Amino acid sequence: MNVYKFELKRLWGSVLTWSVTIALMMLFLMKGFYPAMMGSRVSVEKIFANFPPEMLVAFGMDVNRMFSYEGFLSFSNIYIGLLSAMMAVSIALQVFAREKRDKCTDFLLTRPISRSEVFWAKFFAGLTSLSIFGILYGVVVLFDFNAQNLTPLYENSLVYYILSPFLTMLLFFILATVYAVYSKRVRTIAGAATAFAFGAFILSAIVDLLEKDFLRFFAPLDYFNTGYVLEHGSFDFPLVITALVLFVLGTAVVFWRYNTHDVQAA
Repeated sequence: MNVYKFELKRLWGSVLTWSVTIALMMLFLMKGFYPAMMGSRVSVEKIFANFPPEMLVAFGMDVNRMFSYEGFLSFSNIYIGLLSAMMAVSIALQVFAREKRDKCTDFLLTRPISRSEVFWAKFFAGLTSLSIFGILYGVVVLFDFNAQNLTPLYENSLVYYILSPFLTMLLFFILATVYAVYSKRVRTIAGAATAFAFGAFILSAIVDLLEKDFLRFFAPLDYFNTGYVLEHGSFDFPLVITALVLFVLGTAVVFWRYNTHDVQAA
């Protein structure tokens, strides 16, 4: 429990900064950019008409959807998801790579506590941090949606819009944790988080351009795509199952690695 509390305390500043930043970006998009775009719809449509179709697809811009509230919310979630993935990677690396970077892992593991206890304390501290963001984001979306006095397009579609960034975070958290426990050293957390997120974004853009269904499984940023929710009223089930399998297997792999690898002395 002491390790859990220590990790939460150490992560608090990062979680607060990320959560407030993403929440403010969400409010800016929905309260500032969206009303301005709706007020200049004809001009915006003319601008989009001059863009190459491939560019619109790569950046998730569907002109036929973006002028509805849920359509714009779905578009916004692409970039909220990108920032959420970056936050999740940052949290994972802070939890599992900081001691390795500072060369004090051997000191931590000499304490009167088993490796498995240390691992689960760190793991759940990371998940707790992500959950704090998930709750804050959900409150912001519900507040804005209720302020618009709208009815969801599908019965539970709003739930999917709220869950999408959080579930994306869980997936990137475990991917980054695998990277952290297997890498010899993580030089910069910010650099690794940026590389993870933008690499995934570019991969998603390529997959969208190629329009091959099987390639979706190689684009983790699209596993909880709200554009699919806009059309079908739910997440893409095969991708959800794939994400679940990756999370469970990733957790098992990092648990085994954390408990069995040799620690390099400082």
